Amino acid sequence: MNQSILLGNLGADPKMRTTPSGNNVTNFRVAVDRRYTRKGEEENTIYKTTDWFDIVAWNQLAKICHRHLQKGSQVLITGTLIPRQWEDRNGNRHRTIEVKATEVQFLKNIKASSKEENSSEEERSSTR
Repeated sequence: MNQSILLGNLGADPKMRTTPSGNNVTNFRVAVDRRYTRKGEEENTIYKTTDWFDIVAWNQLAKICHRHLQKGSQVLITGTLIPRQWEDRNGNRHRTIEVKATEVQFLKNIKASSKEENSSEEERSSTR
């Protein structure tokens, strides 16, 4: 079974492009905090690190992510791990594992929050 569930925040604004065949694809990175203890140390000593995951969304989901997400947005992503490898112009081999998003839930949407604040400010200023 190949399924991943990630809860994190976008590290940068998503980037959308259209493939030559006409499919939309949006890429973005998500930072996920991970807590752990070290073997042999006190259990109440908890360390924290941040792991970064490359996310790819296709077609309609790509459009929705591009339209509604921005740096700092909190998301819950369900997807599958997709290993990729390629060779660059210099002949160097590269490998990565991306998460192909099948579902993205917007938990803390920065764009919506700022729009709500702006509309609330406009309402307050129009009632004065």
